Amino acid sequence: MEFLDMAKKAAGYFGLDFGGNKSEKAKEESKKPEKEEEGFIMRTLRRLGLAKDAEKVQEKAEKERAGIFGEVWESVLARQFPTLSKLMDLASATGVTKKDVQSIPLMNEFESITAFTLFIPDFLLKKVTDPMVKSTLFMSIVEHWPLLDEKWVKELKKPNYDPDDVISVLRIMAQDLVSGKVTGEKMMACVM
Repeated sequence: MEFLDMAKKAAGYFGLDFGGNKSEKAKEESKKPEKEEEGFIMRTLRRLGLAKDAEKVQEKAEKERAGIFGEVWESVLARQFPTLSKLMDLASATGVTKKDVQSIPLMNEFESITAFTLFIPDFLLKKVTDPMVKSTLFMSIVEHWPLLDEKWVKELKKPNYDPDDVISVLRIMAQDLVSGKVTGEKMMACVM
């Protein structure tokens, strides 16, 4: 008899009713329709009556994943497709798309301002970028920046460099700082 009681209790946890041994909370949760996109774990937790707690954990985990993966995605865009990255930031700045929540204050503003440089003619933009390229401090930082492809350094060292490349390098460096901050925060949250 003992085995039968244990089997009934276990079956009740998984939504099988053998004699009404489910808790009221589990009964209530199991009456709610299951969502198609829910996985096995969420369906099981819903049947156990723990769906609300699990949804909170799932939302928090999705936000954390979105934070890290979003920053990595923006970093890849800035490196591989700098013009597309600027166009996407222009869309955010003009209200065409929703602005991302940034972990560093004023990052959206920096991205918006640098994205608008697409509309500035090169001869005018060079008035701002020439002092940077001629600065030994700036070029030393660019040369020693981790994860910055050597092609960017070579392009900036050319006598007839493209000023948009300077802006792209600034955007990459800023994005690396943001990605590092987000990753560091998430790692510290896991440790503590």
